[in-house]
Amino acid sequence: GVYPNSVQQWLNPNTNIQMDNLIMLGNALGITFSLSNTRRQDNTAYQLIDLLRKAKLYQELTTRDLAELTGITQPSIVGIFSHKIMPRLNAFLLLAQALGLEFELWVEE
Repeated sequence: GVYPNSVQQWLNPNTNIQMDNLIMLGNALGITFSLSNTRRQDNTAYQLIDLLRKAKLYQELTTRDLAELTGITQPSIVGIFSHKIMPRLNAFLLLAQALGLEFELWVEE
């Protein structure tokens, strides 16, 4: 449901794709995504962001703690966790790493 040149841009290794676009592309290719230690495979960016937020709460980290660990501003982190900002892949990976989680891809057979 997107223009072919958008997909071509997303596939460029130098592109920092937004998470919702990555998930949409993955779903079209039969790829599902998860975060390690969660035992869940999710098919929306918001579900994955909610898992990051839950990990933050579980580890009793503050937004300030995450900002210091990732270099992402506190307002941006708040915006991401409240679904007002869609993070790009690099920001999502920084947050996952700071929370001790790995981003995993699963190819359906």
